[in-house]
Amino acid sequence: MALLRGWEGAIAAALVIFLGVLLFGFSSALWSVVLSYGYGLRPVSLNELREYSPDAVALMDTLPWSWWQPRPQLRCIITTAPLIFSYGRWQRRVVVSEGLLRTATSEELAALLAVELAQLRQGLNTLMAPLVLALQCPYAVYDRLSRWGDRWAPPYGQGWGRRWGAITLYACCALLSQGSYLVFRGLEMLLFWTNQLRQYYSDRQGAAMAGNPNTLVLAWLRLMHATAQTVSTQGSIGGALESLRLLLPLNPTQAALWGDQPLDWGAIARWDGDHPLRHWFRCTSSHRPLGLRLRALMSYSRRWQLPCLLLVSPQPLPPLQRGWLQLTPLWGAIAGGLLALLLSGIGHFAVRVGRVGAALWWLTDWQTLGLGLSSIGVGLGLFLRINAYYPPLGDRPEPATLGQLLHRSLALPLDSTPVRLEGRLCAVTGLRNGLGQHLWLQTANGLWLLRCYKSWGAAWPIVQPQLLKQLQNRSVVVEGWFRRGTIPTVEVATWQCPDLKQTQQWGAPYWAVGVATLWVLYGLITILGWL
Repeated sequence: MALLRGWEGAIAAALVIFLGVLLFGFSSALWSVVLSYGYGLRPVSLNELREYSPDAVALMDTLPWSWWQPRPQLRCIITTAPLIFSYGRWQRRVVVSEGLLRTATSEELAALLAVELAQLRQGLNTLMAPLVLALQCPYAVYDRLSRWGDRWAPPYGQGWGRRWGAITLYACCALLSQGSYLVFRGLEMLLFWTNQLRQYYSDRQGAAMAGNPNTLVLAWLRLMHATAQTVSTQGSIGGALESLRLLLPLNPTQAALWGDQPLDWGAIARWDGDHPLRHWFRCTSSHRPLGLRLRALMSYSRRWQLPCLLLVSPQPLPPLQRGWLQLTPLWGAIAGGLLALLLSGIGHFAVRVGRVGAALWWLTDWQTLGLGLSSIGVGLGLFLRINAYYPPLGDRPEPATLGQLLHRSLALPLDSTPVRLEGRLCAVTGLRNGLGQHLWLQTANGLWLLRCYKSWGAAWPIVQPQLLKQLQNRSVVVEGWFRRGTIPTVEVATWQCPDLKQTQQWGAPYWAVGVATLWVLYGLITILGWL
């Protein structure tokens, strides 16, 4: 509160108010500048839209418009990635990509447009669009510094002066770019719940405007397929889909996984809607779970006496057997906090007794005890589930498809299924993939998202940039553990490249042990007062 007093506080408050007014009052103009500079934003006339989707033009003509509900203007950005989003309150804009215009049918484009119009008419983007605009700042820093730092990536020449200068510039760019990316992802996670709530209301209103929920489902399936093709071509979902993720109809990473392989949508809906830990999983989901959204659309179809495209009705599930083990870090933190309260009470009682209990004075600091014991509890909880997370792979894990692995409606991330996959490695090279966030495997059955950890952890692409350049677009054989989550991934144990005759060993289990150990050590150091 001391910072809010005096001239310093007044200047800080004025600056915050100015930035808030600028962000929320002029977000439409700022969005237009950002999109024009980054993606070549251009206007789209109704005649041009009619060439792609007469149904979309008819939809806009049937809706009433007024000064309170101004008619939105259409814009297009130059990218092959399929995307559509909207922003603005008075100066409304609906932005589509050239990739979506060329891939979606007339009815599908009209259904996607209906959802965006529903968000604009209900004011659901009034808060989200300016906040996502603010997120473009750390993402732009990450993107620019990554591209600039790639100029100084190893290998280096023989001159010591030039070598150390290049190493210094590369290290600074790597640190700042990946730090900006982590800031972007952290701030993005704060908006997950708001985004899920926004989609809850917009899906129903958009389906009502479109007239048929099945058309919206088909449009989503088209988006998934087009996103998967984008990943296969680019090696990642791309900057447009990643930076604008919260404004898009679907999570692009999940859409790429679901997009080009047959899936049991009933099993996905049961996992999203009936799993006992579904609310826990939603904390890490940028969008409302797709299974819940599909189930809601099919319920609208039945209510409006329309045929249902998918069978995603809720079904009773057996009790969850190992849910307690999945949450052992949480139980450890709670147990540590309760133990700290108990010991603190004992310490206060001992101090009041007199000289006999004076030796227990250190137990009265319940804040230090709570932080230390909770950290130790988290570490012990991580230790308890390591064996479940990393079971033996066996001599030769059997190949599997994503549809087979997603069939279990009670699957947990710790239900690690050993898998063996063979396909083409799709990856972005350089600092844009500095934390291994864009590693995909294109197999005959579809795309898989990979997670790899070496002695440097997830930052191995920064230390060994040449490795990704050598393996990009080459055939690799991957063995690892499949993890079921909102975004299913494969944690890699080994991969082999027959073309280069190379075998890479990855150290995910060791990093899990290291992280758990650090939690315990941090708790002990806190209790001992060394921090």
